[in-house]
Formats: sequence, structure tokens, C-alpha cells
Amino acid sequence: MALYGYIKVPPHIPPDGPASPEVQLRYLERHAARRGLALDHVFPEKESSFGKPLGERPEGRRLLSAIGPGDRAVACRAEYLFGAPGEIPLVLTHFRRRGASLFLLDLGWEITRGDMTSRLYAVVDEASRARHARAARAPHPEKPAPLRLALRLPEAPLLPAS
Repeated sequence: MALYGYIKVPPHIPPDGPASPEVQLRYLERHAARRGLALDHVFPEKESSFGKPLGERPEGRRLLSAIGPGDRAVACRAEYLFGAPGEIPLVLTHFRRRGASLFLLDLGWEITRGDMTSRLYAVVDEASRARHARAARAPHPEKPAPLRLALRLPEAPLLPAS
């Protein structure tokens, strides 16, 4: 039985901020220590994986193939683990078929037990919407800034008075 950790830093969070890899690692280690365990391996996602499914990220793919019967995985936040709400049943099925469990610290529960998927969908969907709203507001370096024109109406009437 192994305990794995998964770390992902979203692109909108500064690398030295509250969701830095070091901070997430401390949370994962604290979770393990409270259960009298130690992390066997941590999968830190280093490259940007905005919106990519877990299985398409390098470290996510390694986690999914490493997990086996009796193993446990822990991640800090549902929105960091799942690329989109539609991915939830696929990941849960994968863990259940392999006889492994998955714990999310932000929710405080093991998501592979019972049927709390509707609550999980709501959390990931809300995070996904917030992420898309931030992305829409953020300036994109590859896109030029929108052209803003100011329309000024003439002070005089457009048509002469008859």
C-alpha cells in the first residue's frame, strides 16, 4: 500500500503564493502524518496544464499508472486535479477499478467512497467557471489589445435646419 501525492500549480497563481508547490507539499505531508503515514512519492506537475485532463498531463499520467490495489492518492484541491467536470467519473472509475482511493484536502473527504459525485461536480464546475472568467479578463500576449474607439458626436446638428 502506497501513499501518493499530486501537486499542480495553476497558471493564475504566483509560484511563491499560497498554492506554491512547497505549500501544497506541506499540506500533503501533514495529511499523511495525521494518519501515521508518509508519502511514498509525490507527482509535481511542472508544466502548464490549463484545462488538460489528468491523464494528458505528464505527472498525472504517471500517477494514474502507478496507482494499484490498496494505494491512496491525495491532492490539495479538486480544481487542480480535474481539468473539467466531465473528467470526474473517468478518474473515479479508474481509481475504483484499481482498488485505490483518492482524497481531496479542500473537500476533506475521500471521493472514491460513496456517491458524492454531485457535490464534486459542483465544486469543479464552479472552479472551472471562475478559471474561464479569469482567463477572459487576463491580457493575452499573443493577442493584440482590443482597439477602443471613442465616438464623439459633433456639437452641431448633422443636417442643416430647413
